Amino acid sequence: MKISLTQTLVLHKLTIDHRPELDAKGRIVYVPNPNRTPYYLFDAHRDAPVGFGVKVSATKKTYLVQRRVGPARVVKSKLGNVGDYPSIEKAREAAVELAGRIKAAAGVNPNRAQRMHAAAAHADTLGAVFAAYREHLVKRSKKRAKPATLKVLDSTIRHFADWSATPVSQLTSAAIRARFDAGITPHPSGLPALDKGRSLTEQRFRWATAAVRHSLSLAAHEARLAGRDDRLGVNPFDILKMDQRFRGKAELERDYGERQSRNPLGLREGTLGRFLAAVWVRRPRNRLGADYLLLTLLWGARRGESSAVQWRDRLTDAEAARCSWVDLKTRVGCFCNTKNGTD
Repeated sequence: MKISLTQTLVLHKLTIDHRPELDAKGRIVYVPNPNRTPYYLFDAHRDAPVGFGVKVSATKKTYLVQRRVGPARVVKSKLGNVGDYPSIEKAREAAVELAGRIKAAAGVNPNRAQRMHAAAAHADTLGAVFAAYREHLVKRSKKRAKPATLKVLDSTIRHFADWSATPVSQLTSAAIRARFDAGITPHPSGLPALDKGRSLTEQRFRWATAAVRHSLSLAAHEARLAGRDDRLGVNPFDILKMDQRFRGKAELERDYGERQSRNPLGLREGTLGRFLAAVWVRRPRNRLGADYLLLTLLWGARRGESSAVQWRDRLTDAEAARCSWVDLKTRVGCFCNTKNGTD
């Protein structure tokens, strides 16, 4: 229905219990609305833009602008509650501006576009990027992250908690460099940084780099589909790779060798022999523990892999397909679901 709206009519005469109609002589009459069904009333005033009107519902009255943007598509955009405007004239002025925004946006609801923009801004924060990447690792169809991996990632997320609300696009190279350097523990003698501090820092920033890279890939894909520019553009954590702050494989092996942090049992220094002798001496008192250490060493397995091994003859075929086991009859052992994804 379309009539000339007035401030008095909108504020005091329109109710959900009665709705206006025009009688045979063109006069406004109010008829019962027993089901209290919301209704629309559009403004016929000469100063009103096309599609300006008011929606009356059970709890409130709202100004809106309705525009047809195609042969079969109508955009309804909320202008605000009636009480937000001091006069109907001010509401009409706001409606003119909103109608212009609808036209400029090629028929996209400006209110929806604003909500999408706000959601996109939130999605670009480092915290949201980490959360999306973690969900990806958990739900991806292939090689889903194991609990140990998620534990390390969660530790990294906590480390960057003070940056969680910061948009990735606002992370500067200087801030990233400073944080990376602050995480490395200098050696007391002035030698290169301690392995623990450097390895942990590199690990955390590699996670951050990977999380943002994943977000960039998704944003670029969505942007290409929508025919627009992506939001983030570049990965600010790539500055560490450009600066060559991360150690390469050769550097890592050299550092690990110097500190014996990855292979402390060496033949040359005699540490392997002393270790085996110590374990063997203690075996009569703790056979289970000694055999666990010996088997883990001789298998070259991770400690979590060897501790999960079960006897094959105590497992059903279905259980054996999901468990690590040893078969003494066939002299075969199987590690199930290892870190590289194969048995």
